Amino acid sequence: MLVIEKLPATSTENRDPSEKVLIFRGSVSWDDKLKSDYIYINFHIPESVKCLEISYTYPENSGCILDIGLLGPGGVFRGWSGSNKKQIRLSPESATPGYLRGPIDPGEWSIMLGLAKIPRNGYCPYQVTIKAQDCDGLAQHNPGIQCTAPKKRSKPPENWLKGDLHAHSVHSDGVDTICDIALDAIRQGLDYIAITDHNTISHHEELEIVGRGIGRENLILIPGVEITTYYGHLNVWGEGWIDFRRGPRELGSLVQAAHEKGLVISANHPFRDLGDLCIGCALADKSIRGFDAVEVWNGPWHAFGNREALYWWHTMLCEGLRAAAIGGSDYHGRRDSVIRVGEPTTWIKPSSGTPKGLIEAIKLGRTYVTASPKGPRIDITLARGSTETYSIGDTVSVEDRGENLKLVIEIQGVELEAILKLITAEGVIHTQIVRGGDNKFVKDIVLSKEHGFLRAELGIFSDPYSVMLKNGDIMIALTSPIYLR
Repeated sequence: MLVIEKLPATSTENRDPSEKVLIFRGSVSWDDKLKSDYIYINFHIPESVKCLEISYTYPENSGCILDIGLLGPGGVFRGWSGSNKKQIRLSPESATPGYLRGPIDPGEWSIMLGLAKIPRNGYCPYQVTIKAQDCDGLAQHNPGIQCTAPKKRSKPPENWLKGDLHAHSVHSDGVDTICDIALDAIRQGLDYIAITDHNTISHHEELEIVGRGIGRENLILIPGVEITTYYGHLNVWGEGWIDFRRGPRELGSLVQAAHEKGLVISANHPFRDLGDLCIGCALADKSIRGFDAVEVWNGPWHAFGNREALYWWHTMLCEGLRAAAIGGSDYHGRRDSVIRVGEPTTWIKPSSGTPKGLIEAIKLGRTYVTASPKGPRIDITLARGSTETYSIGDTVSVEDRGENLKLVIEIQGVELEAILKLITAEGVIHTQIVRGGDNKFVKDIVLSKEHGFLRAELGIFSDPYSVMLKNGDIMIALTSPIYLR
């Protein structure tokens, strides 16, 4: 049974008499989690409060994990930090990363406690302390930090822009600032990077500030959010916050909510089951459809769940659905020497070198993924005669009985001899040895509507004719499809 005890407001002689301290103590059980993944502690803020300081504790070594977030009057979102930060500060000028700075409006506020992990035969006690005070001595996070690129690009980016669609900063559970991540991305030779902190948009303002400092010609910064539920993680790119509070049978509504706000959405690492290390990493409901993209490659290729994610995406394509293939490093900071910015790299062909142009190109499926920014570069085209040419993300109308088209594949910068696989809904229809260096293949190919799509994989495969990869296979690159209708 949920129990919340509110202790009386207190003040002490060594505090300003106007400072009020509210202490809430409570306990949650497994039965409480079965009713809802979130509980709320409501408190009233009077006029003239300038700053808030919130802290909370729970026994972390007893099988308990409690997340925390904050809602202002009227349920307005003011921030989320999961279980990463135990102390939160807000003022009109600044806020703890993960939280939105702004006026401390009078009215009813709410602490959100997320019941991430509750022992089945036990309780999770907690204490939340809320201090309403003036701002003197309050440590401030300065989003206006000066961030400049070491030098300007000597030439503008090419048509295909390379970058990372999944990275975390201090605004959630990352350890690097946005400036640190941006400069790292520039050193890696990336054209863009998306910062997708968990369940918050507090980093979006800082992205604009850092972006102005380093210049778009050096790096395009894409705003995003990793919608982090206890039953699956989803990336959205674009401006806007999505309410992440969904139960196991409500995840499909997140796809609709993202589209209603004009955001592009992907399923992240859908088969990455890491238990307490990443609660909800694996997508619980694999029947959900409507994603604009699927993160088929998360971190190093050998990481758990990538082979399964790739095959799951393939089954969606076989169902006749459209979804781009993307990759993301899921970078969290320098503490992790295995996960590096830009590994893997998602290449995008946008209509314009802007965040909006890149996001729109993901939705159109103009993507391919490589193990690193070094490539290789891949271009696939289908041609009908001399006037009609189709490339990755396009749709070709073909005759029911099949039609002869000209296929051109250009692969540049291959470091190792590898195997190229051409894959459709009918399986692997062609394989080709690819030598190191630059390669170009031209062939006539008969394709029908039954093929559904045409995509490519480049790697070292134990069975080149299997769509499902084996343990030990090495992926070098993979493309989104050209669709056949």
